[in-house]
Amino acid sequence: MIADMYRQDRNISVAGHVGEDRNRLNEEGSQGLVRRNGIFVVDQEIYNNDLRLIRYIRHEDNELLMQRMQVLHPGRYERIMEEVLHNPDIMTLYYGLPHYEPEHQNQYRLFNDVVSQAFELLYITEQNLVGQSKITQEERDFLAIMMPILRPEGDEY
Repeated sequence: MIADMYRQDRNISVAGHVGEDRNRLNEEGSQGLVRRNGIFVVDQEIYNNDLRLIRYIRHEDNELLMQRMQVLHPGRYERIMEEVLHNPDIMTLYYGLPHYEPEHQNQYRLFNDVVSQAFELLYITEQNLVGQSKITQEERDFLAIMMPILRPEGDEY
């Protein structure tokens, strides 16, 4: 299974009950983090749940790719960000998603999370890790409205 592959091939550590990683998770109200050296640190609950582990890693990978895009293709990044963050339909659906909402410090972190949520949903449905009936209606609606951005026709961006 994909989750087993991730457990074997990725640097994943389970946060203990004490220590620096546990303190960071508690401070951020998070169940996972990525250290600067690329190691994923997750709660035991996420590590033991195949789908949650896959979703977490895919989400974090997507956020890192968005950060790289911001540096390597700033004009393209800004255009897409404007389109997403200024679309009330997208943002209403995003805020209605059943997910943990970290406090976003700025528009870049918010944008990266919005796009990462969409790619995460796209991945788990296209890989048949879950069927369309296993994600919420809110998630289906969000994915549908984000598809033209995730897979634009032509060279819009």
